[in-house]
Amino acid sequence: MSCVPLWAKRLLRLPGGACPPATLIDVGVAYGTPELYGTFPNAALMLVEPLAEWEPVLQRLAEERGADYVLAAAGSEDGILTLEIPGVLTWATSHADGGVPAAKTASDEGRVGIVRREVPVTTLDHLAADRALRPHSFSRSTLRAPRRRS
Repeated sequence: MSCVPLWAKRLLRLPGGACPPATLIDVGVAYGTPELYGTFPNAALMLVEPLAEWEPVLQRLAEERGADYVLAAAGSEDGILTLEIPGVLTWATSHADGGVPAAKTASDEGRVGIVRREVPVTTLDHLAADRALRPHSFSRSTLRAPRRRS
C-alpha cells in the first residue's frame, strides 16, 4: 500500500473504512484520479466535471470503468456559475464553494486566454438522489486535510 496516496489512506481510516465504498464521487475530474479508482476497483464511479473540454476523459472512464458522469460544477445549492477558464485547463477545478476557487481567475479581465462560461451547478445530495447512487459514497473532497481552528 506504499503507492496509495495519503488522501486514499485517510479514506481507509474513516469510520467504515474497512468496508470499501460502494460509490466514489470524483469532483473536478480533469485527467481522472487513477490512484483513487485503483484503490477501490469495485466501487461505482460518479464523475462531476464542469468543463466540456474534459468530456473525452469522462467518456473513456465511462467505457473502461462503467462510470456515470455529469457536466456540472459541485456546489452548496443548484444554480448557474460563471467560470473564468484559463488557457491551461489543469488549473481549473469544479468546486463552486468551500474556499476553493471555481477556476483560476485572471486579475486582468482583458487577459488573453481567459474565457467566461456559464455552467450548471448541482449539489452532491441532488446528484446522489437523481442518480440513485449506492450508499457508502465518498467524494474526493471528503479526504482533504482538516482546517485548523484558530
